[in-house]
Amino acid sequence: MGVVPDETGYIEVNENYVFPGGIHVGTSDNIYSNGYISFDITDLAGAEVVSVTLRMDLDRREYGEYGDRSPLGNLRIGTLDYGTGQLSLSARDIPAKMLVQLPNSITDISYSGDELANELQKNIDAASDRFQLKVYWSHPSIDGVRGGLRYLQEDIHLTVQYTE
Repeated sequence: MGVVPDETGYIEVNENYVFPGGIHVGTSDNIYSNGYISFDITDLAGAEVVSVTLRMDLDRREYGEYGDRSPLGNLRIGTLDYGTGQLSLSARDIPAKMLVQLPNSITDISYSGDELANELQKNIDAASDRFQLKVYWSHPSIDGVRGGLRYLQEDIHLTVQYTE
């Protein structure tokens, strides 16, 4: 499953800016950003999830991985529901239910687990059109820290095995 383009991107949390498109998670020029990903799951209506894997391949162009991320803590992925339509600032105020915490050194992400599968199943059972994720750091900081990760939309995938 690919992402929903207008509903995926990043929010500069302390600057009130939304950027649909790729995901940026980190700090730059004293601006902290969280990533938001929306998947269209309408084709999974009535399905029973067997397994699910989230894969995010780092942007291999310049600045895909940059700076010192160590002060930012661990990379977290959580689930939330920020609705359909253009990604908006209001998404930053919705708390995410953390699914996994990954080591700071990670760049390419391949995550599958019961928590991810269970949350996707809950969305399917609730007849939701979307499954949405937030990517963020455990210790966000803007005090002179410059570091982060970038992912292009086309390099973010949700692979679902299911039965009908």
